[in-house]
Amino acid sequence: MRWIEEYELKHIEFHRCIKSFQYMHTVWSSLAERSVAPSRAAFARHQSTLYRELQLEAQCLFTLKGLPEFVNCDPWDLGNMLNVVREFRQKELGWLTELAR
Repeated sequence: MRWIEEYELKHIEFHRCIKSFQYMHTVWSSLAERSVAPSRAAFARHQSTLYRELQLEAQCLFTLKGLPEFVNCDPWDLGNMLNVVREFRQKELGWLTELAR
């Protein structure tokens, strides 16, 4: 049971990581647009690009390695996420129900 919980949490943390990279990309892009000094704008654009690349790489890895039911769900829709977790647990632990019968 602990392994399944950790497995589910890793998928949710992956979503959070991607969202965090996306947010930082947006913040640095905004700073680059508002910056008056060319050197600061260049640094902000660099940081923005870095976070965008991290976001895209994380999305790619998650799509390749994550379970499709977790990859394709919206982690911010808690009702949907709970349904995904319930279905995953049922699939993984269905044999316990059969064993108990």
